[in-house]
Amino acid sequence: MSVIVPWDRAYRRARKAKQGRERLPPRFDNFVDDFRTKFGVAPLWLETDHLDHTREAIPKPRLEVIIERTADYQRFLTAPYNFDSRRQKVVAKMFAEHFTRSAMRSLFKLPRRLPADYDFAQRIFVAFSDFEPVAIQDVHRSVSKADLASFEASLGLGDDFWCTQSSFGPPIVFVYTEEQAKALNASDLPNGWADTYFSLAKKHDEFDYLAREEFFIAVDSKENFDSNYSSNWYYYFK
Repeated sequence: MSVIVPWDRAYRRARKAKQGRERLPPRFDNFVDDFRTKFGVAPLWLETDHLDHTREAIPKPRLEVIIERTADYQRFLTAPYNFDSRRQKVVAKMFAEHFTRSAMRSLFKLPRRLPADYDFAQRIFVAFSDFEPVAIQDVHRSVSKADLASFEASLGLGDDFWCTQSSFGPPIVFVYTEEQAKALNASDLPNGWADTYFSLAKKHDEFDYLAREEFFIAVDSKENFDSNYSSNWYYYFK
């Protein structure tokens, strides 16, 4: 349930941090050190803001902790789409211990006047994100139209080829009929196509995250797209 996407500010800042072109402000250093000591991994980036759309009179402060690698990020989940609430509370308390109330109010852009009993440690919502899969999405988004056209030309499908389409990963190859798709999926052709596309995508993989053994090209059909998704890409990738 990573909450960052390739086009948002948090991802762009985390990317600059990974590239060594930006660093977290020094005021976060002690928190980062304690986080590393506690969990064995340091955040790649931190974002502080607040949630406006809540039932509370005061916007809820939100701390986004961006972990670089997915394997480390998964330690902060209890299920694929559930944060570990115990670790959320630990991190919120840890963060609150490093800043004065005035500094916290400024970091989270909260109203100047807060109730005397306002407890940041209890109020902060901690969200965890992983940088790696979003950077991989960015790799696929960086493959040029010319390279994609070259990949399509290399498929050798002739009149059976309809199009390629992708969301956040490698292109899906579409032929016309389910029978054609079934035959191709049973062959070794998609494996060769994956080799070809992997070499194109790898040129944009600045952090060396793409692994060929995890890489594949799916094959589907226009027949399936029309019959089961109302010929609509929104429904197909939803």
